[in-house]
Amino acid sequence: MMKSTILTIVFFCIVPISLFGQLEQGTFLLGGGLSANSTHNEYSGDFFGDKYEVDELSFSFYPEIGYFIIENLALGLNAKLTLVGTTTDNNSDYYPEINSNSFEYLLGPFVRYYYPIKPIALFAELNYQIGNRNQTSENYIPDSTGQWYLAENENKLDVSMFSTAIGVEYFITESIGLSAALRYENGKREYSQEDVAFQEEYSYEQKTDGFVFLVGLQIHLNFNGTN
Repeated sequence: MMKSTILTIVFFCIVPISLFGQLEQGTFLLGGGLSANSTHNEYSGDFFGDKYEVDELSFSFYPEIGYFIIENLALGLNAKLTLVGTTTDNNSDYYPEINSNSFEYLLGPFVRYYYPIKPIALFAELNYQIGNRNQTSENYIPDSTGQWYLAENENKLDVSMFSTAIGVEYFITESIGLSAALRYENGKREYSQEDVAFQEEYSYEQKTDGFVFLVGLQIHLNFNGTN
């Protein structure tokens, strides 16, 4: 019984040391996270006229590659790839439903610091990314007879984003970890667009901020014999 207890204690002491060897200098980090978001907004009042509803569904993928320059500290590049679908329903027979779709891609550097606490590792990170958003939207425009016809707008937005995150990673093997993180994103989108209804071009700036919850998979590769 005493021998079994000693072996158990030794096992739980050695395994975390082996796992957290994957946070040492010279280790490569490959992985990524996923997030999904669904929102429903209703607008009404004298300014809006009839009540209308906006439904939005988005999926984001965050691939990344990094390198531990010193123990527990990784630098690297990560991306954000987002698909968004939006439907606007005016609840009116006179103004049909409007749909829009967009694809956004961002790329930039990140710095991440791990704080190992057996058998997990907490981490904090900073990110800065730039990229573009390609957006296609519908507009219904009345003709001289009062009938509606569909016009499609396509525009490209310049996007920049700063974000911070805190999270936790749990190592299921010596090289693979499951991660969860809460990320705060603060970004800006800018573009010039020609309005098909009024045949005018105007500039537009949109500022966004909010929290995103990510779940992901991380692979730690060390070619110096630690793996």
